[in-house]
Amino acid sequence: MKKKLLFIFLLLLGTVTQGTIAQTTQSTDSTKLKVPTAISLINVNTELEQTQNRLAKISQNVKELNLQQDFDSLIGVYTRYLKYESDDINKVKAQTISKFYLEDASRSWTGYQKRIKTAIVEIQSHLSTLQNNIKNLAYEKEVWQLTLDNASREADVPAELKEQIKKMIAHISALKRDFETTQKALILHENKLTDLLITANETLDKIQNLKKQMRTNLFVAGEPVIWKINLKHSDVFPISGHLNQVWNINKKSIRNYFAQKNFFLILFILLLETVTFFILKNRYNKLGYDQSNPGFVNAHFVLNAKWIASLLLMELATILIVLQTIPLSISALLTMVLLTVSIPLISRFTGDKGKQQSMIIFFLFIINEAEIIFWYFGDLLRYYLLIEAITGMIVTYYWMAFQFKKEKTESVPYAKKLTVIAGAIVALFAMSIIADVFGFVSLAALLTKTAAKIPAILLIIFLLYKLLEIVIAAGCEAGKSFKWNAARYCANIELNLIRILKLAALYMLIELTLETLEIYEPVADWIAAALVYDIAIGAISISLGKILGMILIIVVSYFIANIFKVLFENSERVNKSLSKGFLFAINKTVGYIIITIGFVLGFAYAGIDLGKFGLLAGALGVGIGFGLQNIVNNFISGLILLYERPVEVGDIITVGSLMGEVKSIGVRASKIRTFDGAEVVVPNGNIISNDLVNWTLSDKKRRLELKVGVEYGSNPNDVLKLLQKVAVNNDNVLADPAPYALFEDFGDSSLNFRLLAWVHFDDSLPTKSQLSIAIYDALTEAGIGIPFPQMDLHVKDHYTEQPKVVIPKPPDNSPEIVNDGHKQEKD
Repeated sequence: MKKKLLFIFLLLLGTVTQGTIAQTTQSTDSTKLKVPTAISLINVNTELEQTQNRLAKISQNVKELNLQQDFDSLIGVYTRYLKYESDDINKVKAQTISKFYLEDASRSWTGYQKRIKTAIVEIQSHLSTLQNNIKNLAYEKEVWQLTLDNASREADVPAELKEQIKKMIAHISALKRDFETTQKALILHENKLTDLLITANETLDKIQNLKKQMRTNLFVAGEPVIWKINLKHSDVFPISGHLNQVWNINKKSIRNYFAQKNFFLILFILLLETVTFFILKNRYNKLGYDQSNPGFVNAHFVLNAKWIASLLLMELATILIVLQTIPLSISALLTMVLLTVSIPLISRFTGDKGKQQSMIIFFLFIINEAEIIFWYFGDLLRYYLLIEAITGMIVTYYWMAFQFKKEKTESVPYAKKLTVIAGAIVALFAMSIIADVFGFVSLAALLTKTAAKIPAILLIIFLLYKLLEIVIAAGCEAGKSFKWNAARYCANIELNLIRILKLAALYMLIELTLETLEIYEPVADWIAAALVYDIAIGAISISLGKILGMILIIVVSYFIANIFKVLFENSERVNKSLSKGFLFAINKTVGYIIITIGFVLGFAYAGIDLGKFGLLAGALGVGIGFGLQNIVNNFISGLILLYERPVEVGDIITVGSLMGEVKSIGVRASKIRTFDGAEVVVPNGNIISNDLVNWTLSDKKRRLELKVGVEYGSNPNDVLKLLQKVAVNNDNVLADPAPYALFEDFGDSSLNFRLLAWVHFDDSLPTKSQLSIAIYDALTEAGIGIPFPQMDLHVKDHYTEQPKVVIPKPPDNSPEIVNDGHKQEKD
């Protein structure tokens, strides 16, 4: 019968699912526009007041959205400036342009493009609001026009009421005209901004083409060999003129960046980061840890000893990560400060040698950034590249690779890895020297930049990872001290955060390495093209990006469900007001709902039409009803356990011959931990269908029963008082219900008594032992014996004669007699 009901339920579930999906897909088509109808003359006054309030609210909202002056200012500035900037870009050539200028231009124009796109999105949002308001006003006007027509046909309608309706229609018409005027102005602004966006896109395409040409020319010797260079006087002098050119170009890019950038977000992030750091610092210091705690030394170093350098390093890294379109000169300056701050911190993780290596990395970074100046000094750049590569190779080999070979790995952490990195840097500088000597200037510049900046990137990411790892560990330690009981989750939270931190560090390393090699944009374009490439499978078209997005949404839904579980279980107010079983049921239900929503959103993001799964859902229900009855039976039994709650997590139950504590109630099965320490997985269907004994469903009390036999001749009244006294004197025995003793019956060898006492379930076994010992001691002290079963055997002591055995005589005609007669005759 149960399987039949399950089968019918699954069929209904499939039918309802199919109907729901079909209804969802058709809901948009069934939507109809409202048809204007005249207002009843009885309700005209009330509707006049309500309409007036609605019109006032609409008018106020539109006034708040009226940003034409801001758009006029933006369009005016960008129209003049972008045309001037785009003309400069169109004049340059890949053979003569500075790669630093090109990178700054790329960052600047990317910022312009984002700002223009943001303005267009704002205008489109305002236009959508205006369009909806215009439609509503047109509807209101038709309604009041119909009402006026009805009022005009009625003879007894007061003239004052008609006049009020006319004024309302005139007010709606005037407001509608104002909205249409604003709409037209915004459309014009949108057209102008679209033109500016086209200019920005074309300029960025030009910049990307120039970059592509420079990458193509990397392995082309565009300059003569270095000994054939004819250094001109104009390449060096006037020095002030070249420096002014460098200053003017960088000043312009910096001025334009700060003019169009809104720094509210980054300031808010930095403030939040600072406040969080100080809260963690204060909270951790209150724990009173010392050096005996494993993580105290590192946490004390970051939060107390070097807290200024640690906080400054994290905030500078945040600025560089968030402000990706920042000019190169500012980015280089911030990176220099970042490397300076890292010098006193790195020795904690790499030893004293690490400070020396940080200073070498800082030196290599500075001489590479100075290269930006020599790009405006003509052929003098060739000599600077040569000097830079030779200096970097010597410094790196002597103070990094050579010295680390003499050090023992145990005395210098990461010695082998640093030796390998130093060898790679020396090789890059050597290749740069060869490229520069034979006229491959762009390749030489790229190799020196890679050799100088990759160590700085590794140093910053390594140090940032170590600091954040310590901060996460300190935060988890501080979290354990809060009132909500998160101690059992802190280890998992810390582990997951460290994993996310490792992935983030790896991503940053890959991205910054690709940017240093100047191949980030082509690689990103290739990955983007691969992600959006559609693969047709029948009528379904899907792409790798959609699949990854679907997986990410589902993973995030699991993550959110776990966060809800942790927060909900550790809320003191919730724990006090709800039972543990009901709390567990809510957690499971909300978790299922969140994960289900995640799957639905994931499929929707992937472009999979859920309506096509309606028939499949019905067929799946039939298949499940026939083939997967046990699994679905266990699932439904799990839901029954969650909501009917015959068993809750933490209960002590007996199912068949199994007795133990319920540790969890899952989708398919529940876990029971026996008192022997074994974890037994029991299908939910077995718990529901079999006889179930729940020892702790309503309370944690359990009744103990001890049977005692005393020898005949003992006074039963004395025994009852003695048993009662033993139970009352035991601290584990509950006073309510009170213990009591009973005289049960007359046994073969003893007078039998029963002692009944209520105790807490967790104390039942030790209490039973204590009571048994106390009863024995009390009976012994009272001189009352405990008999053992006896049997009396009575043996008769008089002589009994052994009975005689009488063998009857056989008849004469028996075969034995006849045979004997024949033998005698023969004889």
